[in-house]
Amino acid sequence: MKKSIKSLSLLSILAVMPTHALFSNGGFEDTQEGLANWNVRYGYATGSGTSGSATVDWNTVYPGQPEAQIVVPTSDPNNTNPLNFYDPFVPEFNTPYEGTHKALLNFHLHSGNWAPGGYFHVTQISQKGTVTTNDVVNGKLNLFVSWGAVMNDPQHGSGQDPFFEISIKVNGQDVPGGYELHYSSDPSSNWQLVDNSPTSDAIYYTSRVFSYAGLKVGDEVELVLTVADCSQGGHGVYAWIDYAGTADPCDMPNPPPYCIDNPSTSSCVSARDQFRMADNSVITGNVISGGYGEMGAYSKIGGDLQVKGVSFLRSSSEIAKNFTHESSESFQEGATILGTNTQAAVTAPVIASRVLTPGTGWYEIQNGAVQTLTAGPYGDVVIRDRAVVTLEPGTYTFNSLDVEGGATLIFNNAASPIVVQVAGNLDIRSNAKLQIPEAKNLEWYTHDSRMEVHSNVALAGSIIAPVGQIVMQSQGTLLGSIAALDVLVESRSVVTCSDNAISSSSSSTPSSSSSAGSFVCSGDCLNAQVATWGGNLNTTAEVWFVTTGPINGWQASEVQDRVIEVNGLVVNNGQVPLVAAADGKYYFHFGAGSKAWASWSKW
Repeated sequence: MKKSIKSLSLLSILAVMPTHALFSNGGFEDTQEGLANWNVRYGYATGSGTSGSATVDWNTVYPGQPEAQIVVPTSDPNNTNPLNFYDPFVPEFNTPYEGTHKALLNFHLHSGNWAPGGYFHVTQISQKGTVTTNDVVNGKLNLFVSWGAVMNDPQHGSGQDPFFEISIKVNGQDVPGGYELHYSSDPSSNWQLVDNSPTSDAIYYTSRVFSYAGLKVGDEVELVLTVADCSQGGHGVYAWIDYAGTADPCDMPNPPPYCIDNPSTSSCVSARDQFRMADNSVITGNVISGGYGEMGAYSKIGGDLQVKGVSFLRSSSEIAKNFTHESSESFQEGATILGTNTQAAVTAPVIASRVLTPGTGWYEIQNGAVQTLTAGPYGDVVIRDRAVVTLEPGTYTFNSLDVEGGATLIFNNAASPIVVQVAGNLDIRSNAKLQIPEAKNLEWYTHDSRMEVHSNVALAGSIIAPVGQIVMQSQGTLLGSIAALDVLVESRSVVTCSDNAISSSSSSTPSSSSSAGSFVCSGDCLNAQVATWGGNLNTTAEVWFVTTGPINGWQASEVQDRVIEVNGLVVNNGQVPLVAAADGKYYFHFGAGSKAWASWSKW
């Protein structure tokens, strides 16, 4: 898979290099301190758990229990330095990603070194830390753990598999999204078969980055990492931890393989099974589908498209960069790929699941009511027409959420993140108004349900549905990203891939290449027609117009198959208010279309 190389200035590198705050020696680089400030304990894998994994007896330790240690990875299998570690199964694990050291947990091999050893071993490390202002990285307060594991799959089932577990508590309490369990028969862990693995008792590996959003200064955070063999004693697992702290490993100069090879970290839209774009829809960044992929007529993808299954590009659709497909592809007349067209393996995106614990009962916010909600569990919530509801920072877990058209939802997330988790249906109806100061500080999560963003709704943030369906209805807009089982972007909807702020009392959607007020006219734009009232396009080719403000409203006709941009930002027909003028001017760009008699007017 193609790797994304980021160009970093010295200043930007220094900005993202972690200080290992929050946890003492969270990067495991201080060999003198070692694991002294981590609580290390050992146990005995026994019995059957409830989620596929073995249970642990913490009062017993089986003979030969390997000690947790800090090591320096090496690519030399003959290196005899006891501080060095050579992974005999996964060559890419012989590289440190942050710094030069890793913590190694539960490492033991069967005789003959053919597989990770079993013998009921369990290793756990944990530490508590208090969040301070020094833990804020790039304006965010998130927790990250970069880790990898190698596992011998026993196919026991019945809750006896080896496992790796991450658990956090905030102020002594379990929190939504603060737990992950990865056991050998769990398909969501994206286990990869080791090269030359035996066919029976196969050996698998994975590497991932765990993240938790929603911390605030003053929180006490406890991180617990547990690695356990199977409970029948014959199959083992070991894990390494490269980093635990508040800096994002994917933003570091040498990111771990998960950040490079997992498409969901670099794609604007990720679909595990099916991805469909309807006619005249736009996605400004990269798209990947783990199954079927389809682009509608005159639709446009501003980045790369990767499709693992069958792909279909309808007439006059356009991929601005590269197209990679693992299976067969078909094209209608006029479909265009501006980059390369390559048949090659495509890795389906991995979307981590969470266990949600919503509240109970039914809660209705009446028409015209003004109310503020605080973070926590809720049952079934309906926000009626003309209600104005403010959400304070933190994590909200709803059983279901229905926002009626005409309701206003205000997210107080300019400085701290908000996470909206919904166990059942999440429905944002046509003409609902969402005021979202910071797109990067908002996350929407629904596990296996359908989330609909209705017409004329401007949404922002990251939308996640590991086994659910996300539907952007006609003329909907999103500033952020989507990761779901199935993704459907309907006609004339726009998905803009960006971390910029948005207030959807304005429907403008900043693109990755331009933000409000920053547009610079160049190329064909320099020959833009001066528009006093609007203008006639008189061609099927693209056309530029320039005009001065103020613009109280505008409308175009016969432009259904044209992409419209104002000052470099994709907009829907008639969308107001517009972004800030560029030096007092508005540059309207109408992309190529089939009707030369198209026109537009402003007032």
